[in-house]
Amino acid sequence: IPNALTLPGDLNGQGYFILVTDVYSQVQETNESDNYRISNGFTIARSNLSASSLTTPTSVIANQPFDFSWTFTNTGNAAIPSGTTWVDRFYFSANDIYGDADDIYLNEHILYNPDGLAPGQSYTVNDATTLPSSFGSSGHLFVIGDVYSEISEANESDNLLISSPFTIVDLPNLSVTDLTAPATIVANQSFDFSWTVANIATGSTSTDPWVDRLYFSSNAIFGD
Repeated sequence: IPNALTLPGDLNGQGYFILVTDVYSQVQETNESDNYRISNGFTIARSNLSASSLTTPTSVIANQPFDFSWTFTNTGNAAIPSGTTWVDRFYFSANDIYGDADDIYLNEHILYNPDGLAPGQSYTVNDATTLPSSFGSSGHLFVIGDVYSEISEANESDNLLISSPFTIVDLPNLSVTDLTAPATIVANQSFDFSWTVANIATGSTSTDPWVDRLYFSSNAIFGD
């Protein structure tokens, strides 16, 4: 008797069909022990999104965007169907332990693959984010693939990417804290004056030189 059915999405591995005839014993028979048959074994094909790589810089500048990328691979034996939409989510963490109290949600990225993702195929996402200096001096990024479980997968436990540790560097901030000149200056004669510049941020300046410039103005307004 030809028929069609759909297996539930949570089945994995090897399987068999067992067909029992006259399951309610409505037919009086000479032998009830031969009322079943077991099919040939078959493989249940499932797609499986697996973490492949997460690339970040070794050092990022606080409060400035930086680029990073991640890759997932379909390691299952069935394609992710064409037209499937799913979401990858990323977090910052001061440590490399996902799920503890210091994980900070950053953003989500919506994925849409019109052609599906065949077994063995990968996808790579390039994105950017910004970390404030309040996040500390170092940390990791986490990416969770298919965070809402929109893809039927053989294994949901391998969807986590953890980056290598990176440092968070604060930029310096140079501020002119003092400029002292004599109260009276005689024209055409040299005079002494001084100024003080302080770095009022936590980030250090580089070893590269910079230039301080002095202007004369007939008023106390800079830039007019």
